[in-house]
Formats: sequence, structure tokens, C-alpha cells
Amino acid sequence: MRGRCLLAATALLLAACTTTDDPSRPPAPAVVVPSAVPAGAVHGRLLDSSGKSVPGGSVTLTQPFDDNIVLLSVRLISLGVFCLIPDAGLCPTSHRADLADNGLWSVPASEVEQGKAMTMSGQRPGGASAAVSVPNGTDPQRAPDLVLWEPKVALTPVAGGTRVTWPRLTGPQGKAVRYAVYVTTGEPAFAKPVEVASGLRRTSAMVAGWVTEDQAMRVSVVASTKRGRAAFVYTAPSAVATAKAVPVSRGRPCTTDRGGRQVRGEGACGLTDGDLDSHVQVRLSGECDINDSACRPPSHRRICVDLGRALKVSRVVVRTPFLAVDQVVELSPDGRRFATEGRLGDVGADDARVISVPIRPATMARFACIRSDAYGYSGATTSEISVW
Repeated sequence: MRGRCLLAATALLLAACTTTDDPSRPPAPAVVVPSAVPAGAVHGRLLDSSGKSVPGGSVTLTQPFDDNIVLLSVRLISLGVFCLIPDAGLCPTSHRADLADNGLWSVPASEVEQGKAMTMSGQRPGGASAAVSVPNGTDPQRAPDLVLWEPKVALTPVAGGTRVTWPRLTGPQGKAVRYAVYVTTGEPAFAKPVEVASGLRRTSAMVAGWVTEDQAMRVSVVASTKRGRAAFVYTAPSAVATAKAVPVSRGRPCTTDRGGRQVRGEGACGLTDGDLDSHVQVRLSGECDINDSACRPPSHRRICVDLGRALKVSRVVVRTPFLAVDQVVELSPDGRRFATEGRLGDVGADDARVISVPIRPATMARFACIRSDAYGYSGATTSEISVW
């Protein structure tokens, strides 16, 4: 199961690292793909589900693992976004296959490293992709067909988030299939897909509202299976929608500590404004703005969101570009008594530092807070505090 999850994440990684052909060259029409003929060190076919070629498509060869095709570095997956940064030196080298208009492709021996397993990834421009990982064999090696899976992924708003549904992967490559679902918000070029479900046998999943809030989102469904020594990963065309979930904290004021009590910060609170990316300072009247180079702001110990009245709180989500370190989430009925509900460092976070602290059981509270005793809050360290 772990191997399949790694391969699914790898499929998204390879898609991020793949470039497209010159748009000035019009693609050839789709034709029935003929039988593969020996060519290069490895060769095969790229085709759609009807057996036709993929106009404008591409095939790449990547060799990020050794002879065990599922022994993949977790660090490599976590750094997938760096494939977009030239000369970062953090991602495996991909070689573009020679792809003919009739769907046949090959990679010359000079671009294949011996002793490493091979992953071939075929892609329709801006659409579906299919990848297969196999051990390295004797040249010329015939790779399994790269057959695109292009179902319609449906997104339906429901209470608590968005339901994702899709048709089942079928065909000879569709035995013992497992599905994973990834969601991306923000600018597509820099956003990292967040896994919201994996290892599924069913063809539906939920994207919780707190993951996306009311942001534009792109949802990807990935199917994985094995046949013999080959591991297959199929990424369906992404579905795009605008999520509808809004936390009860949206637009509420922020407070921070002064003289042992909570005092409302100046102006509108930038931690509840729905901008999930910009990190902002919470400051009190008379305190300087950190955008002023001469500013030496005081360090506050606690930042709270004032919900206006006591509400039942079931989750607090903190978004920050920095490490959580010693921070904790607290709830308070009155801004004077505080109960710790969880440590941000214990919960874990993805690369976007989206840290979700579930409150079990749900608790009545007016204030939802983050507290840091060791480092405090002297500047713009947090992007958003969302209360659900």
C-alpha cells in the first residue's frame, strides 16, 4: 500500500516536471496506434482509451529509483515543487522520448542509466497522464502501453465540503485498483497538491471544507495498480471549481496581549480576511509597523480571534510559512481563562504549513488563540487562523 501511495505522488511529481511541445507546431490528427516496433533502449506506445494516438502528447523517461520500483525517497516527493526551479538539483533528470505522430515512442540507449528502474510517463497537454514503472531489462526493451485514463471527475458541494466522484478504472490494467485524491489551491505553478484521501477502493471521496475554504481549487484523482513487475499510475484530467466553505472566524477581529489582558488589534484583522497566503502582523495602537525598517515591535505571547460570542468550535486551522516550533492552540470563553487544545508541532503540516487542530469533543468558546512562550509573535509570522 505504501508503495502505491508513493507512486501516486510520483505521478504528480512527474507531471510537474514535464514540459510541453512547441505550441507553434500544430498537432497531427489522432490515428489508430500501430503495433510497437523495436527501437532505442526502451520503446512503447502512447494512446487514448480508444486505441488512438494523442495529438500534442509527450512521453518522458525518469529514473528516480534503484531496481526496486517502489522504493522511492519520501524527501523527493515532498520537494516536488522544486522541479519547477531551474538548476535546483533536487529532482531526477527526465529525458524526452522521441514520439511519432502515430503514437510510437522510443528513448535512445545514451539516455538510459543501467541498474536503475525506469518510469515512463505519457501525457496529454494540460490533461490526463499515465505512468508505468518497470525494472531495467535488456535493450531494446518493450514498455507496457501508456493508455490514458480520461474520466469525468465530478465535484459536488455538500455540507462540510466537496464530494468528489469518478468512474472506475477498467480494462486489463484495472485489477486491484486503489485511488488517491489530491487538491491544489492558489497559483497552480507554485502550489503543492495536498493529499486528502489515499488507498481507496471506492470511487468517491470528500474534500473537507477547512482544506480549501472558499478558494478556487483543482482536484486530481490518481489510480494505481500493478500487473506482474510493472506498476501503473493513472492521473485523470483535473476538475476545477470554487469551494464554498467559510469559517466562523472570517472577518472577525484579532486581539493580542497587553498588561495581562487581550486587546483588539488595529484595523481589520489580516488573519481572518480569507487571504490564505499573505502573512501579516497583529499590532496594537502605538506599536510600529514591521514594514518600517526602523521598527522594533514588541513580542506578544498570544494572538486570538474574537468570535463575538461563544460558539461550538470543532477545529482550528493555522496557516503559517514558518515552523510551528513551540506554538499551541488555545480556546477561551472570555479572553481571560485559556485551555490548551493541541500543539501545532505535534499535529504536523505539509509544505504550505497548513496545520489543523481538531477539538474533541467540540467546545464552546468565544476566543480561539495561538500561543508561543519561547518565541512569541513580534512580526508577520502567521497567514490565517480559521475557526470551524
